[in-house]
Amino acid sequence: MKHLLTLLLILGFLPPVNSMEISEKGGAVALTGKIEKGDYDKIVEHLRKRRDFPDYLLLESDGGDVLEGTKIGTLFRDTGATLVVSGPCYSACFFILVAGVKRVLADQPIGIHRPYFEKKYFAGLSLSDAEMKYRELQSRSRNYLQAMGTPVAIIEKMLSIPSDDVYILKPHESAFLSQEQPAYSEWVRAQCEMLTPAERRLFNPFDQFDESLPKKYESREQFSRLNAKYLKATECEKGLLQKARKKALSRS
Repeated sequence: MKHLLTLLLILGFLPPVNSMEISEKGGAVALTGKIEKGDYDKIVEHLRKRRDFPDYLLLESDGGDVLEGTKIGTLFRDTGATLVVSGPCYSACFFILVAGVKRVLADQPIGIHRPYFEKKYFAGLSLSDAEMKYRELQSRSRNYLQAMGTPVAIIEKMLSIPSDDVYILKPHESAFLSQEQPAYSEWVRAQCEMLTPAERRLFNPFDQFDESLPKKYESREQFSRLNAKYLKATECEKGLLQKARKKALSRS
């Protein structure tokens, strides 16, 4: 374990200009700037001080410390966070983004490249030691990303891009980020009575604002029934998340 922490602490990604700032943005919490050691603790402290967990966490970062990124990402997965890409999200930011159980991309660039060791440390290694350490780094990067549901093709693409370059994911490559995490979906479905697939295709809660209720419904009573089921499921999911978030923050 000590060896793992030592390894991860010396990893890095291409840094942006500014340090991370944590701010409130209309009910959401915005994380903006470089990801540095200590940001995990600052985020936990900020979230604990709020009355409730934010509906959305906004991400905008050029990258930073990968260990801190994976710690933050693990926290967000454990709290069932919904992450919104509010600005460019590169490198270590990608490690955080993949952890959201729900992700909103908002037409912002998402960039990846392979992680690297701090130059002074890596330059002091023999070639054989450098190869061994880098294999460990690749393995740990793969394991984390795979645990977060990242497609193997994206992981391999990331590991092929030099650390002084960045590859911007194309829409079809980032499409997996728009999908809700399967484990989360099944966890909620196991405890809450959700709308069936057919009901989800039919129902839209905003239809209630249409004075001439859309003719796709058999009757206003059908809409009311689906709306009641939808609201009950939403409250059930909210209750599950509140418990999970309280537990996750208490042990952080």
